Amino acid sequence: MGGFFGVASKTDCILNLFFGVDYHSHLGTKKGGLAVFSEGCFKRSIHNIQNSPFRTKFENDLDKVIQNAYNQGVNKIVDIGYNEETSKHAIKMSKEYEYIYATVGLHPEEVYEDSSIEFVKKLAKEEKVVAIGEIGLDYHWDNDRDLQKKFFKEQIELANELNLPIVIHNREADMDILHILKNEVKPKVNVVFHC
Repeated sequence: MGGFFGVASKTDCILNLFFGVDYHSHLGTKKGGLAVFSEGCFKRSIHNIQNSPFRTKFENDLDKVIQNAYNQGVNKIVDIGYNEETSKHAIKMSKEYEYIYATVGLHPEEVYEDSSIEFVKKLAKEEKVVAIGEIGLDYHWDNDRDLQKKFFKEQIELANELNLPIVIHNREADMDILHILKNEVKPKVNVVFHC
């Protein structure tokens, strides 16, 4: 077992890319979920409570929830950014807790004509940023697919430059995701699928 995500480094998976199992969090954001890592493999998790009746309690007791997770043996949490606000929040959380790490990215549902990944480029250089994401394609909603692909490729290019893993959001876009990964991701960049 190697790498930050605690899974085998390279595999003979499809496209000869690394694909990890997704465990991540949206701490204190509108998405409001928590999923976490434990030493080595993924031994413990607190499941996403985004649409749960417990969400309000979770938001009010965030410090307590995080401390309880740590007390139960969870020693790494990845807080996922999906736009500028949540990426900054993830970094803030990573600075407040030794065992929380951040990702930064622009989610496909957050892509508009006037969007930019300049904030991703800037924030990706922060010390505890461990991946670019949550990025990808989402064809479920009526969003501009070409625009989504453009920003997906730009963020993959950034991950390639910084040698950071990418956390992928994929909904109803399997073939386009795989085609882009095959053509854009450098061999040293790991991939974690989320949705």
